[in-house]
Amino acid sequence: DKDRLTALQQIESEHFTEKDLHRWNTGISFPLKENESLLPKSLIEKVSKILKLQTQKQDYTRNISSLNEHIQIVFQNQNRLRENLKSLEKLSGNDLVKRYLNDLDKEEDDILQTRKSIASLESAISLLDKELKELKVSASLEARKYQNQKTGNRNPPALS
Repeated sequence: DKDRLTALQQIESEHFTEKDLHRWNTGISFPLKENESLLPKSLIEKVSKILKLQTQKQDYTRNISSLNEHIQIVFQNQNRLRENLKSLEKLSGNDLVKRYLNDLDKEEDDILQTRKSIASLESAISLLDKELKELKVSASLEARKYQNQKTGNRNPPALS
């Protein structure tokens, strides 16, 4: 029962990892009887979903960083194109000037599309944050309820 209370405390305080979830599911590190679970299925499902959403959020954040880096590279290339255009000012009808202007136009479109992608990912992160907050509160409350059942405490303290 000590392992069960420790797991419930970890969930209540929101300090758990994929490794913890795996241990709780498999019974590694503590003996479980056949068909016995350390934690209620509903709590395991909430913890699993929290971890999946956190991973998804990290993926979105990495994607945003990558897209921002892409924008910086495009800016650098645009600066190079502008410098090249300045050196070719007197040749306004030149094919190379047309090519550079066309490249600048394509890169502006690329930046706009990349910024839309970033905005979409930021919006998705906001939704994930909301769902994560609700799931964490629900899991914490459920963990506290099971702790109180195990310890016989009928007057649970308020969540901090």
